[in-house]
Amino acid sequence: MKKKILIVDDDINYLKFLERHIKWNLKMLDLKADIDEGFDGSDLSKKIKNNYDIIFTDEVMGYTNGIEAVRRVRAIKKYKEIPIYIVSYDKIEKSAIKAGATGYINKGNINMTINGELYNILKKELSEKHQ
Repeated sequence: MKKKILIVDDDINYLKFLERHIKWNLKMLDLKADIDEGFDGSDLSKKIKNNYDIIFTDEVMGYTNGIEAVRRVRAIKKYKEIPIYIVSYDKIEKSAIKAGATGYINKGNINMTINGELYNILKKELSEKHQ
């Protein structure tokens, strides 16, 4: 079954960087997914109705930041179980978890480190055992 992933980041270059790494890891895991994009926290709030299997969102964005977007999504009972990972240069892991995020990824990690993190996250959250 094809999965649905949402990536939200106001920096188009980082969004594309993360998307490339997610696609590479999906290939390594032999998983298929449609990847959708958003450019600020309000996009996350609007697009959540598309029933994504996993969401990656930046923390610092215009209009609505990632922490606030996660709080808004988690306030809706139907979406409490969707894995949401906040991606940030800031060390906000505790704030992310408190807001309801499933986890945190440090944007400053080099390619191999982020690939390892993404591989483990995608394997955990999207593997067949979770269907």
